Amino acid sequence: GLLRLLGILPKEGEPTWAAGLGKTEMKGTFSVKPEQGAPLMAVDLAGTTGALTVSATGTLTGDDIKGSAEIKATDGGALAQLAGLDPVSNDAAPGRATVTVSGSPAKGFLADLQVQAFGATLGYNGLVGPGVALDGKANLRATNPLPLLTALGLPSSVMPAGVLVLDGTLAKPLDEPLKAAFAGRLGQTDIGFDGTLDDTGKIAANVLAGSLFARDILAAALMEWNGQQPSPETPFAAGLPFGLTGEVWITPKELKVSDIYSAKNVQAAISATEGELRVAIFGKDDEGRDALIEIASKPDGEAGRRVIDGKIV
Repeated sequence: GLLRLLGILPKEGEPTWAAGLGKTEMKGTFSVKPEQGAPLMAVDLAGTTGALTVSATGTLTGDDIKGSAEIKATDGGALAQLAGLDPVSNDAAPGRATVTVSGSPAKGFLADLQVQAFGATLGYNGLVGPGVALDGKANLRATNPLPLLTALGLPSSVMPAGVLVLDGTLAKPLDEPLKAAFAGRLGQTDIGFDGTLDDTGKIAANVLAGSLFARDILAAALMEWNGQQPSPETPFAAGLPFGLTGEVWITPKELKVSDIYSAKNVQAAISATEGELRVAIFGKDDEGRDALIEIASKPDGEAGRRVIDGKIV
């Protein structure tokens, strides 16, 4: 319809973010008032599209733009789809997003974004263009992170519990990878993340975590992200979630090999290339000797089938 006519939607197919858009009913007003130097143009818009209720207002004076918008959703999944994501599970609680911007195309815009979905609140405050896609501070809060982690599809035998608090920075110069650095806590445990993500989906990251089970690291690296506890029936994944490739290094506070045995001074590396997934866990045994567990998953030539090989040193 109108979105295709305006070039927002492609002529063929439908992007993920547009899946939640349905019947659209919008009403708006537009006004122009004479002002010294430049006329003041104002617009107000309100209506619904699919499961979303939208309201927006903005003004334009010369090249100076100010505006704000609010999007309410019947559930968190509708907001996730609008961001181009396809959550594994939905959230019965309503979702909400607000954004305010001010600035000009020549000098860039200061933006404040707040998103509430899946029991979590995500915030961003910083610059948007020109010369950069993002450059600002971000934060994530969740009293209970379980709905968010389940929606992401994380396969884990023991889901993390406790209040989640993360604060950090996002920087994305045009034609350069996104750089992110976050630090915070989950419950009483310090956690953190820093890394880069390029436009092709290649990631290079370091993760600081609390206590983890070895089986959960293996599941996150090799199994399908379905939001369920990993089991012998869980299919092997063809790639990392969201189409990611690259490498992620994880440093847990401790690695639980079983319910009664754990190891410290351990690192794990998860890597993904075209069709191949690999996980390696490095540590030391009780006598201080180096120990290694490495497992790889590769396609065997038949659709959906994987070949698993590995070594223990």
